[in-house]
Amino acid sequence: MEATNGYTADKIECEALIRDSGLTWCILRLADVPVLGPRRPHPIMYAESQRLLRYQRHSAQDIAVDVAAGLGWRRRLLPVAAPLARAAMLRLSPYYRTSAR
Repeated sequence: MEATNGYTADKIECEALIRDSGLTWCILRLADVPVLGPRRPHPIMYAESQRLLRYQRHSAQDIAVDVAAGLGWRRRLLPVAAPLARAAMLRLSPYYRTSAR
């Protein structure tokens, strides 16, 4: 990987620290990922842009309520699906089988 700015350099360094920690780990590189269905992207992850432009007008709680409303009855499936999703993600990791347990 090649850093393109300070942020990506920090991410690369932090991921290396995590890989070398000896802990069981999983690194997710997520953007605004829809939960069980498409939804409009939300700027919650853009702290520097928010600081400069002050455009974000919703709290994390507002977003959680919106996501829950968008999921409807499907949110009841999350406690069952979460362990299965975790296991699937760990199986996909090239590092999981080689890390210290």
